Amino acid sequence: MCSTGISLPPTAAPGRSLAPLKTEMAGIGPVVSYISTLICGRTLVAKLKWLPQMDTFRTLKGDHVSFKVGLAL
Repeated sequence: MCSTGISLPPTAAPGRSLAPLKTEMAGIGPVVSYISTLICGRTLVAKLKWLPQMDTFRTLKGDHVSFKVGLAL
């Protein structure tokens, strides 16, 4: 998995205008996926992602880990 670049639109309040908030980050990491039909004939999908950041600009530094599970009804 590879992720890069995030840009948010300008924020405006009554009577003032702010410049757009631009952040950047780059990272690359592994993804592990699992699909099974062993649970009562239903399909189970699981995905684990790890994204260690290599470079950041105007954003928090750190690694991102996510885990998703889905079960088809």
